[in-house]
Amino acid sequence: MNSLQPDSLEKGAKHNTLLGLVRLLVLVAALAPLALAMSKSWREVQAALTHINWSYFIFSQAILFLVMPLMASISWFTVRRLTNVLGVYQAIRLYFISQLPKYLPGGIWAFPGRMVAYQRAGVDRTKSVVSVFREVTALFLGGATIALLGLTRGMPASENLRLILGIGIAGSILVLLLTQLPWFWRFLSSIRLLRSTALPILEIPSEDVSLAWLPWAFIVSCVFWLALGVSFRQLVVAINPDVSLSWIGAASVFSLAWCVGFVIVFVPAGLGIREAALAFLLSRFMAEGDALAVALLARPWWMVAEALWILPSWLWTFIKWDRRAA
Repeated sequence: MNSLQPDSLEKGAKHNTLLGLVRLLVLVAALAPLALAMSKSWREVQAALTHINWSYFIFSQAILFLVMPLMASISWFTVRRLTNVLGVYQAIRLYFISQLPKYLPGGIWAFPGRMVAYQRAGVDRTKSVVSVFREVTALFLGGATIALLGLTRGMPASENLRLILGIGIAGSILVLLLTQLPWFWRFLSSIRLLRSTALPILEIPSEDVSLAWLPWAFIVSCVFWLALGVSFRQLVVAINPDVSLSWIGAASVFSLAWCVGFVIVFVPAGLGIREAALAFLLSRFMAEGDALAVALLARPWWMVAEALWILPSWLWTFIKWDRRAA
């Protein structure tokens, strides 16, 4: 038995190495289109970044900071339909705490992290899984709706591109809506590989299967994406003050890029995919160098606002847990 242990350890090491290489290749592939575009327009990007209007940029950052809790509050609208264990402020704090793991390889770790945080706060395991599924559904539905709004309002794009984007968004919406129906999960539970994911959903009590949670969560999601458009437009104006992009158009561009980055789950937080989509969409409104500069700034712009909520959320929650333990 002991003679087999080195072999199993060696196999495990090879598996981890192979998995690491695959993740690295996926990340490189995700970043490649953006890197290629940056190399072609680097002088223009440098010029755009050199002439940033910092007052507009700081104002944009401040608006984003104020808008972030709207995104987090969607989690409370979904979890409160299942249990009264969490109050709104606690749900928002746990939301921000669980955002850190999403930057790990795979990009989806915020969701299981939030389930663990909910369970530690006293939420039943099944209800924590269901709540996170519903929260993601509401957030994506809101973003996809605002993205479709931009497409119907004449976002500069060819008819074929608009059709492809529309079909992709509509298909994603349909799949997410299917995840709210019990028969869909019964079907998934019949597939061996997906059984462990589907079973917790099937365990939810019949009285909680209602879609009564969806209207308010969806409305809050749409309000969040529209409010985000105000902030994102200020970021765009900080690079190009003459851009002909409305706040609704800005909301549509960012939400569409976010949805694309969300669907591509193999890279951390849509890294590279979201920026490439942003640059592509914004290039319809401004010079490519300016569009790339905005896409480059959008990641730290988002991360800084998120970090300003994550840090106090971590501190406050762990102080409370330490006091309870004492």
